[in-house]
Amino acid sequence: MIGLRGSRRTPRAMTLTFRKFGSSGTAGSITLSNNKNVPTLLDTSIFSQPLRRKPLAVALRRWQAVGDGQCVVAAVTIGEIEWGLHYENNPLRWKKYAALLENRLEVLPTTQVVWSVFSRMKARQRRLGETISDLDLLIAATAKANGVVVATLNSNDFSRIEGLAWENWGR
Repeated sequence: MIGLRGSRRTPRAMTLTFRKFGSSGTAGSITLSNNKNVPTLLDTSIFSQPLRRKPLAVALRRWQAVGDGQCVVAAVTIGEIEWGLHYENNPLRWKKYAALLENRLEVLPTTQVVWSVFSRMKARQRRLGETISDLDLLIAATAKANGVVVATLNSNDFSRIEGLAWENWGR
């Protein structure tokens, strides 16, 4: 079985690096055409950048280059951000959220299909002894169920999820 380990988008093509899961641990890469009609799911580390005191400029430039029309977020990402805002309890941050992010992108729901994908992912990660947070797995499951690529700064976790197409927007 081959799982996608990560990806790097170029103007003409997407290069996916993969690892063969099993005893050999074989690595390699595949180049696919870059279909601009495939949306990019921004994970929480990317979607929250406009709210940060020191946002990562490279991530914001990538988002701007792709455009809001090609970006989506998972419902769990909205939950993560709003939880942080509730916990922080800062009215100015809520205003910033309302002005910059609220209702900005299409939100992909956490459906029964997403939960089924999540359960397979979580079981696999546990069997491998490679636990990943449930919220990151839900983001990944949302992406896989909807056939989209994840944009993240968290390559450590997303790179370990078999078959997930992802991009590190921190570079």
